[in-house]
Amino acid sequence: AAMLVPTLAYPVTVALLGALDWGPVVGGYLATLLLGATYLAIGLFVSARTSNPIVSMIGTVVVCGFLYLLGSATLTGFFDDRTAELLRLIGSGARFDSITSGVIDLRDLAYWVSLCAAFLALNVYVLERERWAKGAPAARRRQWRWAVALLLANLLLANVWLGQFPGLRIDLTEGRQSSLSQPTLNFLDELQEPLLIRGYFSSKT
Repeated sequence: AAMLVPTLAYPVTVALLGALDWGPVVGGYLATLLLGATYLAIGLFVSARTSNPIVSMIGTVVVCGFLYLLGSATLTGFFDDRTAELLRLIGSGARFDSITSGVIDLRDLAYWVSLCAAFLALNVYVLERERWAKGAPAARRRQWRWAVALLLANLLLANVWLGQFPGLRIDLTEGRQSSLSQPTLNFLDELQEPLLIRGYFSSKT
């Protein structure tokens, strides 16, 4: 957050020179904070698993890079639509791009918060295991395992449940460019027959 504060001068300067759509700007800053928080949580967990800082850094880069590539167009383009959609739901790349476009979706926020909570919980669990080396009751160990497992399961179920509500989103773009207008919604509600839409795409689009 401290590193992002000085960059606020750029959008402010652009806004003074001309018209600026603040939706993607706000979304970009929010997405960057969420991405940074998640990567820090992953880094803490990987660091707790090893005493070598170089191994920790390389491991964190590999995990974070793989997580980002899962949902990026670089990887999803090799799969069919259903598989690509599943990868976009799992990977952080698509979630990041969604928020930076100026659309704040509750499902995306839940995804980032869940990842942070999951890796922080795993980090605490790993550190607790270090204490068990000195001797800890078996009941206490089981309690910790069950607590962490239940937390991870609840985070996963919460994301699956929220996936059923695609309308929980706020379009911050000017003119709500990423949302259907109310006249369009009214027209669709009045349709009596199936609507056929044909799209023609060139290599550029």
